[in-house]
Amino acid sequence: MAGTSIPSRVASLGTLVLALSLTACTKSFVAPPGTEKRTVVGALLSAEHRIMADIMTFGFPDQGMLRYREGYVLSYDGERRVPRWVAERLDRKRLEGPHSADGVVYRIDPSIPASLSSRSSDYEGSGYVRGRLAAAANHPNHAVALQQTFYMSNAAPQIGKGFRQNFWVHLERLVREWARDCDALYVVTGTLFAPGAEGGSVTYPVIGANAVGVPSHFYKVLLRLQGKGYDMRAFLVPHREVEPGLSPREFLISVDELEARSGLNFWSDLSEPTQAQLESATPGFLWGEPETAAVVPKPASEPGKSATEESPATPDEGCSGVPAEGSGCAEKPPAGCGEPCAGGCAEGCGEGCGEGCGEGCGEGCGEGCGDGCGCGGE
Repeated sequence: MAGTSIPSRVASLGTLVLALSLTACTKSFVAPPGTEKRTVVGALLSAEHRIMADIMTFGFPDQGMLRYREGYVLSYDGERRVPRWVAERLDRKRLEGPHSADGVVYRIDPSIPASLSSRSSDYEGSGYVRGRLAAAANHPNHAVALQQTFYMSNAAPQIGKGFRQNFWVHLERLVREWARDCDALYVVTGTLFAPGAEGGSVTYPVIGANAVGVPSHFYKVLLRLQGKGYDMRAFLVPHREVEPGLSPREFLISVDELEARSGLNFWSDLSEPTQAQLESATPGFLWGEPETAAVVPKPASEPGKSATEESPATPDEGCSGVPAEGSGCAEKPPAGCGEPCAGGCAEGCGEGCGEGCGEGCGEGCGEGCGDGCGCGGE
């Protein structure tokens, strides 16, 4: 489609609502002794505006219980005690370098009321692992951002072996590969609680003393910026064991369908023509496969950072089976390590904890796994 000039919007509804919300919050803010209230509040607003401008450039899927982190934005479901969605902006620079989650433990999110929080104890003996929607491997060399991915507010119950370890972690690696190969990749990852096959009311299992909801589906919706064009992919994955070797291609759906099923509105600040063209399509292939995706030209008035005219560099080998330089990974990732190629994984790390497994232990923890493996208490 030929690029056309579309008038830019003065302000998005999401930006306006956020500004009003933050203004209201300042009324009850108590500044530290000796500090001007306006200075502290100004710093708070500045930090959240910076994150909003960086990650939420194209609008908010909803205006729920929003929380702003160094590496992601969270919409929290207090009733089910899981994230509704998390949003991230990934690119080659963001993903530079190996990461290590050694010594990082799961913690209760201090910004979420205790009565609405899940705890590690809710997962014990449940048959589910703590599936983080914003992955630690998305934030190497960003210590605060990495640590914040271990907030319990970022975790939802996931089947370990057969879903997270065998499929979901593979999809996360693909997302990082795609992000390295474009100007920017905007990612929204979420949970879905859908009615059964016969329709009707939504019912779902719960685990632990805090009745943490177990999602029926998980999804990822991606907006890729490349040169002067946009492209989208959306994946909706039923939360059950996935057949080994099944490609994420089998779970592609249109963004329109995902919006209809989730009740959310993704990338709402894109122009209407761009949304209509991209969100109605259901591509039959993944980025990097032989087919060439149809890319919609980016009008000059669209939001987003200016894109380079140069072709992207070849993506890093990363976690595609060849270890990233300096990652410390074996040539063939050990079974059960979760995120072996993200760095810090000891050779021969087994299904459970194992010395040096780091990130892997957050994905498939064995009995008696210690605090140093990211599997400890609060």
